[in-house]
Amino acid sequence: MCYIRYVVRIITAAMAILVLLAGCGKSEPIAAPVPATATRIALEPTHTALLPTAIPPTVMPTDVPPTEGQPTTWPTQTATATAAPTATATPTEPMPTAVPVEVEEITFQSGHFKLVGDLQIPGTGGRHPAIIMVHGDGNIDRYGWGWYRPIMERFLRAGYAVLSWDKPNTSWDEPGTGESTGEFVNGAWIITDRASILVDAVEFLKKHPAIDPQRIGVWGGSQGGVVMPMALTMTDDIAFMIVVSGPGVNGIDQTAYLIGQQMLCQGYSEEEAKLAEQSFADMCKATTYEGYRENMVNLIQFPPVLSFTGADIFPEEEWIPWDPKVDAFFDPITVIEKTTIPVLAFFGEKDTQVDPFQGAQAYEQALQKAGNQHYRVELIPGVNHGLVPAETGCMNEALPRMYAPEYLDLMEEWLVQLSASLRKQAVVPAAISVDTAGQVKLLSTLSGHRDKVYTLDFSGDGAYLASHSGDKEVKIWDVRNGQLLQTFSTSVAVRNDIAFSPVGTLFAYAEEIWDVRSLQVLQTPGQDSGAVAFSPDGSLLAIAPAGQPIVLWDVASGQVVRTFDDPVENLFRSLVFSPDGTLLAAGSNNNIIRLWDVAGGGLTRTIQHDTAEDIREHILDLAFSPDGRVFVSGGTDGIARLWDVQSWQVVHELNTGDAPTGLAFSPDGAILASSGPRLQLWDVKSGKLLRTLPHSDLIAVAFSPDGTLLASAGYDQQICLWGIPR
Repeated sequence: MCYIRYVVRIITAAMAILVLLAGCGKSEPIAAPVPATATRIALEPTHTALLPTAIPPTVMPTDVPPTEGQPTTWPTQTATATAAPTATATPTEPMPTAVPVEVEEITFQSGHFKLVGDLQIPGTGGRHPAIIMVHGDGNIDRYGWGWYRPIMERFLRAGYAVLSWDKPNTSWDEPGTGESTGEFVNGAWIITDRASILVDAVEFLKKHPAIDPQRIGVWGGSQGGVVMPMALTMTDDIAFMIVVSGPGVNGIDQTAYLIGQQMLCQGYSEEEAKLAEQSFADMCKATTYEGYRENMVNLIQFPPVLSFTGADIFPEEEWIPWDPKVDAFFDPITVIEKTTIPVLAFFGEKDTQVDPFQGAQAYEQALQKAGNQHYRVELIPGVNHGLVPAETGCMNEALPRMYAPEYLDLMEEWLVQLSASLRKQAVVPAAISVDTAGQVKLLSTLSGHRDKVYTLDFSGDGAYLASHSGDKEVKIWDVRNGQLLQTFSTSVAVRNDIAFSPVGTLFAYAEEIWDVRSLQVLQTPGQDSGAVAFSPDGSLLAIAPAGQPIVLWDVASGQVVRTFDDPVENLFRSLVFSPDGTLLAAGSNNNIIRLWDVAGGGLTRTIQHDTAEDIREHILDLAFSPDGRVFVSGGTDGIARLWDVQSWQVVHELNTGDAPTGLAFSPDGAILASSGPRLQLWDVKSGKLLRTLPHSDLIAVAFSPDGTLLASAGYDQQICLWGIPR
């Protein structure tokens, strides 16, 4: 058994990701997501069709990380905000971020292990999606000796909390790296042990008040790319996975590849490297002593291989075949081909530790086999196992302290888009029903406006509420504590003229687009005031300046994509995109609702809100149900009409008593809230009035994304927050 334990330990050590010894030639960071312009690449055995490399590299902290085992101190709490990461950050300090961050030192138990680390939470209120960082091989502290910080910065900027801990010690390595206790004593089962710790970390995060338990994902590289798939077999609570340089084979075959590549790096011929690679795999899988000995004879003639095998051939009486159940035989692809959660996988073209071409192809084929509808596989050129720019990828190559920029940029973009997608997929309990409508109660009021409030909108993560008033001020409120965070002055205020992006924390008014986290103006559409609406993916902003054609604005480029014009009417009080983003609906002052094809720009349908002759009602508000099956329009005739989107026939007419100035569906689509002379809750299916709440003379109404809050406001200048039972 000594032989088996020795080689299994060698294999687990070879599945490395972060050999974080700067200046010693060893390096291994972690992986990257995908740009909007990139396409899934053809995984051919050539180095073509790869992502462009024209972007300047992202610089890592310039300090040399401490050697393994060196004592390190960490913050227990901090709140920082301002700049992007700079080269002055050290491994023992939080990386400066563009978003306020709260850091909690956490402790949780997993079997005989006590894990101690940091949970970093965006200081923006509300419940956040979270990412658990899964270390590679070796003794690594919670900040990966500084290499994790640029990655964590991107996670936090995308609105995700980040959990990372000091990795427990392995009995065959140097002393541990931090405050976690417990020891991996059997290399044959280290992947299983680490996966169990990861599952317990997920359970820990699910109970944290600042974390959304339905949006907890994992990130990891190399050996972490084996731990995470094994954890997927133990829990259904991992919502997404980011894999960096994860093996596409079992540990034996991956280590064999590593051996062959490192021999090439040291000047051996391809024939010699192939012999060593094949002999190592056959030696580990040998079922007879003769097979074991024959392959060991081949291996010990090559000095570079001895660190993997030892210099001695075990006598027959001490040798036994490997147990095929040990972790070294675990092939992560057997799990990936059944995985349907969102997956982002990165591979580095110059990787000499994990075969990047085989791995990328294995992931692509496995995810297709699984029928996965949300995955991306990227092979990045000119980078090594850790996605660091490299010439050879050899483990003894001197490397810069930087990541490939595509990695960080694409990963952040993918995560921003994923956050909104996961929020939509989350199961939202029926917020209000016939039975529970009576339990809705007033929680608090927000005061500060000096005139009637025209518009309300929640941010995509539910952390913020924006309000716009006749006092020409936009106020941003922290929903969690009712605190006023920011006030913006505007030139004019009308209904429906502010909106949060469903993705991230962008906020729009016809004249400007802000990032609420940094409080910076990102774009200046410069349009006259009017109704605005973001597309469901946050990439487009529609603006309806009074008396002018509707403008479709590309948020990323700051360019006008197209305009929607109507020869009869160009005064639109309400704009709304369909949930799939294919239609833009506009309500006009002449009783007509117009629907345009977003992609082509053509007018696809016009609907008359009130069919009575000689009626010229104003359309005040419009909304699609979250599933896109029902559409509602409200006009000055005092009626809110529910339309079946497939047939565009009226299903119900809701008599609101006077003009319904605001309309909002609950996140599950079961309830419609209407504002006007009073705040009313309607059952969408039956069209029946469920309850009238005690807030009158209203203009605006909005549900929070998770369906736990309803906001109403109007002429009394107060914003009421109503609690909704689950």
